[in-house]
Amino acid sequence: MKVALFYNEAAGDGVTLGELRATLTSGGHQLVRIVDRHADLGRLLDAEAELVVAAGSGESHPTDVAFGTRIVELLASAQKQLSAGR
Repeated sequence: MKVALFYNEAAGDGVTLGELRATLTSGGHQLVRIVDRHADLGRLLDAEAELVVAAGSGESHPTDVAFGTRIVELLASAQKQLSAGR
């Protein structure tokens, strides 16, 4: 999955950008855009991403990247079925 990331180094427990990048890519995701300033948030929408992630709190959330990945998988499956005429 192509992921755009809003990263705040000052938030959370000091998780580094390198650690986040390693976690995302080890899960098979491609990091297509990183934004680290609020003024540049619009650039997240310009990225050819399938999921936009905000990182830095250090806490898990019910709508994390795994949840987003599953949503994209379900949408892709639905599109495939529609295209096949089911």
